Amino acid sequence: MLEKHVELENAYLKVRSKEEAKLLIDSCSEDDVMFSTHDPNGIYNDVSKTCETLIGYSKKDLIGSSPYDYFNPEDFQAILKSHAKVTIRPEVDRVNYRIRKKDGTFQPVRSLSRQIKDSSGLEFIFVVTFSGH
Repeated sequence: MLEKHVELENAYLKVRSKEEAKLLIDSCSEDDVMFSTHDPNGIYNDVSKTCETLIGYSKKDLIGSSPYDYFNPEDFQAILKSHAKVTIRPEVDRVNYRIRKKDGTFQPVRSLSRQIKDSSGLEFIFVVTFSGH
């Protein structure tokens, strides 16, 4: 599993456009990994179908919603700090936190986030989330 996570993280780091992000989102089949794109305010634009196995929500549930609605309140400040970094720098930021699953329990996860500005000037936030810390 760790080897697969490293492989997916490397693929994530190579993405340079919304189209490349969409390819990773659509091809993700690992039950403990979720790829997502967000607008600069954090709203879900797209998410891999593996969101259902990782946290119990469907793509339809998540798209258009704020991920802040799903974070454990105790982790909110760390996530807010990470989001602020990502929106001002083109670097990858990593954060460990707990996300609320559809059944109400919290799943420990770690996410890598970064802002991408593709050749058309479109800015978005690309996130990969792994189960566990």
